[in-house]
Amino acid sequence: MQLMNRRGLSNKGVRMKKNSISGLMSIFVLIFAFFAGVIPIHAAEFTADIVITGPGENYAFKLYVKDNMYRLKKVKGPMNVPPYPSIVNRDTGLTWGLNPQMRQYVEIADIEKTFMMNPLVGWAMTRKSMTEKPGPVETVNGYECETRLYAMPGKSETAAKVWISKKLNHLIRDERFGANENPVLELQNIQEGTVNDSLFKIPAGYSKMSPGGPGAAAPRPAAKAPASPKTEGLTPEGKDTIMGGAVPIYRGATVTNSMKMGNGTIVEMESSASPAEIVSFYKKAMTGKGWSVLMEMARDKKATLMLKKDNQQLMVGAKERGGKTRFSLTLIRK
Repeated sequence: MQLMNRRGLSNKGVRMKKNSISGLMSIFVLIFAFFAGVIPIHAAEFTADIVITGPGENYAFKLYVKDNMYRLKKVKGPMNVPPYPSIVNRDTGLTWGLNPQMRQYVEIADIEKTFMMNPLVGWAMTRKSMTEKPGPVETVNGYECETRLYAMPGKSETAAKVWISKKLNHLIRDERFGANENPVLELQNIQEGTVNDSLFKIPAGYSKMSPGGPGAAAPRPAAKAPASPKTEGLTPEGKDTIMGGAVPIYRGATVTNSMKMGNGTIVEMESSASPAEIVSFYKKAMTGKGWSVLMEMARDKKATLMLKKDNQQLMVGAKERGGKTRFSLTLIRK
């Protein structure tokens, strides 16, 4: 004989109802766990300073983070990195590079192509060929971090170490070892709190740049270079060139350093010419080879030039100091 409760349900019915509710809750928990596992969770909102120290000149960037988006802008450092904001989608890698002076933006789908202007990408690319293993949990700048240790293939010595905050879901520190002065990228002055949505949107009135394509936005004329630039002495193809013959060496310049990083090659040089003369030289040389100018800027004792051709990008950054101009050429090929 089934006993009935005050709602008219038998004991068996109550058990069945409880089992059904329990089953539904289990299904809900499983579904939630599944989606929590496959959908990236970016709940943190904060601002910080990215400070890069080590051999050579130091850099500083302002960083804004909100969910799956972040925004960067260089505030200190040589002109080989343009001081323009970048907006990045962490899930897709899609990047918008803003040019406030021209009120234009460029859209870059392949995040690896942004390593010249985005240190988070550039430093990560240098670890691509390394082996990785987990390290101990450590605290950096007040944040508990998981660490990852990297070594060169076939080597046991730690070549790089990365600290990632569990709370912020973001890299806090990246350090390299084995050099005379260990380079460090670190987030400092971290301030948690609401970050304005407008920082992660293309401002109203900006037009999309499509260099070399139909409807390409016309670039604004760059600052006029000093008179009599030394641009006549272009080196013959195959002689006094770098980067597989693609780029000439400025006349009389000395190559001081060269390195490969992912799909990019960086060559550093020194010359007695002015930054404006060097940029003018490469503008004439490369546009004569079919390259298009993306951006040109000259200010005080600094000058920057960015060019594009097919699946290649070239950046020239020059800065005068102590009567000498140090400049770098960065070539990216996809």
